[in-house]
Amino acid sequence: MVENTENTGAVLLPALHLLQENDNQIAADDVDCLARMLKLDPQEIWSVMSFYDCFNYQKDSRYILKVCTGICCSLNNSDRLIEHLKKRLNIETGETTANGQFTLETVDCLGYCGEGPVLQVNNEKTHPEMTPEKANELLDELRKRTDGQQ
Repeated sequence: MVENTENTGAVLLPALHLLQENDNQIAADDVDCLARMLKLDPQEIWSVMSFYDCFNYQKDSRYILKVCTGICCSLNNSDRLIEHLKKRLNIETGETTANGQFTLETVDCLGYCGEGPVLQVNNEKTHPEMTPEKANELLDELRKRTDGQQ
């Protein structure tokens, strides 16, 4: 089934970003459609999506919190930040809060090595030099935003 051309790779990543833009996730139907359009096996697309931390292929929660665990962030206490978030949200890494509002994930690197530890919300806004205190303020702000929309 694979009729890969030189341009397919140049199109795949931007197409995945566009698919994710509206709902902060990429649905399985979207992957199948994209595979047909690009003449790829859907498994190839799933492989690319699982390689890059920036793609969400299932709806986890309203806010996906990603904490960098790269060497620079680790040296700046990202483990302390992760433990704080786990306790504050009452979840483990990879889990979603009971109300479906927050999912906590760790990623190998977010590319802000001089500003760690960093926390990223929904693959959009990155918060450098994050501390447990700043994380509390951010969580409160995100909760207020969600409460105001309901």
